[in-house]
Amino acid sequence: MLFYKVSAILEDEKWAEGNNDRRTRLECARRIAKKSDEFNQKSGNRSYCFVCDIEGTEITCGILSDEPCKAEKEISAFFRAIGIKGGDVKSDEITLSTLTSLLSSACRNDYIEDDDDVMEQFGLDRIKRGYSRGIEFGENLLHEYTDKAALYQTADRLLTKETLRPELDRICSGRAIASVSGHPVHYVVQTDDRETRKTLCRTLLQALYANGRLKSRRYCFVDFKPGESFSRTVYDSLYKSCAGGAILVRYEEEDDSGEESDRSSGGAETVSLLCETMKKYRNSVLTVFCLPRACERTKKMFFEELDSVSVVEIREDLADAERSAGYLKMLCREQHIRPDKARLARIEPSVSQPSFRIACDVTNPLCGPKGASAVFGPQKGATPDMVSQLDAALAHF
Repeated sequence: MLFYKVSAILEDEKWAEGNNDRRTRLECARRIAKKSDEFNQKSGNRSYCFVCDIEGTEITCGILSDEPCKAEKEISAFFRAIGIKGGDVKSDEITLSTLTSLLSSACRNDYIEDDDDVMEQFGLDRIKRGYSRGIEFGENLLHEYTDKAALYQTADRLLTKETLRPELDRICSGRAIASVSGHPVHYVVQTDDRETRKTLCRTLLQALYANGRLKSRRYCFVDFKPGESFSRTVYDSLYKSCAGGAILVRYEEEDDSGEESDRSSGGAETVSLLCETMKKYRNSVLTVFCLPRACERTKKMFFEELDSVSVVEIREDLADAERSAGYLKMLCREQHIRPDKARLARIEPSVSQPSFRIACDVTNPLCGPKGASAVFGPQKGATPDMVSQLDAALAHF
């Protein structure tokens, strides 16, 4: 689902002069509201255009649309329908939060009857009304234009050469897609650093948008913890609002390498619910699951739940001493400072290609008449029957 803010200049200079008193402006607003309803009914609920405010010769409008649209062309048709001549039309994609504010202003100015009805019409009412207990979410917009070289430079700075760079190669190969139909893959990102996660995910989404894999610049991010209760209805509505865009599901699990507990059991249920909604919207919303590095058991649960979905895993590279030193030097160059040689020297050298020397004081084979059981078993008190059983067991080792 896409949201736009559109501004234009009224070409009829006398329009503002003829609607300068309160009563006349109210009558004009009601007339615009009626013609707006007639125009929007013809769209079949696929889109909704509305006037937000008219100040002097400047008019501000908003658009909700299920599909990407040429906002300038859409608003021009809307202007003709409501009897307004507007020029110098400019549009920009906006967040749901900004759209909500525009609808609220339109309602206060009597250009629409009820902003809540509009939100309900598009299934967004539960998000607006704050039925988000148990769900913490936010939203952001990607850049409209992308420098491909900058994306690769960012990937190198993040130490994700082994996983992110190959995915950028795949995304950027060939021509940009004009029409998106479903998502061939979704993603699991593993990192413990919040800033790294933020930059990594944004770099990935920016590449996808630049190459036509996403229709919308808008993306949402939402946080969950194992066993935490949340409204599935609100979560479903949030996914619906992201149609054409992406959602980052940030699962904040601690180290799960210990024994299973009630918390891990609740986590399994949470993971199942998250994946169920993701699969429901898999063709219209791109999902990125964000996990800490240490949560291997949790990651396994996600992959088991997503067995029918193609998932690409992106994670930070493990850096040896030489690469760590090189990385720190690169950061120093970017900040135009001299690297501290004493600190660089404190980087512990990595164990690279280790070799092992094994000592053995016997040459017996594992099994058989001269095997371990036959020769050494009796020394340890094994009977002939025991030796046979031990030898047979070792044969399956």
